Amino acid sequence: MRMIRDVLRLRLEAGLSERRAARSLGVPRSTVQDYCARFRASGLRNL
Repeated sequence: MRMIRDVLRLRLEAGLSERRAARSLGVPRSTVQDYCARFRASGLRNL
C-alpha cells in the first residue's frame, strides 16, 4: 500500500515522469504505469 501511495505522490504531486518515479523508488516503469492506470480507472480524484 505504501508503494502505491509513493508512486502516486511522485507522479501526481511532484510531477515526475514515469521513468524518474520508477527509478527513485527502485521499481520497474511498468509498475508505475500499472498503478497510475488503476488509479485513473478507479475514478478517484484525491490521494
